[in-house]
Amino acid sequence: MEVRSVETIVLIAAVILMTGIGMRLIHLLNAQHDARITAYR
Repeated sequence: MEVRSVETIVLIAAVILMTGIGMRLIHLLNAQHDARITAYR
């Protein structure tokens, strides 16, 4: 039972971490895209 709860906590932490990384990547890509649009104008 204890092992299962630890696995659940690790899984939740991994999901939160991946979500954060994904949001960061999307933000960086959007920033680059906006810079490219303004440079093109």
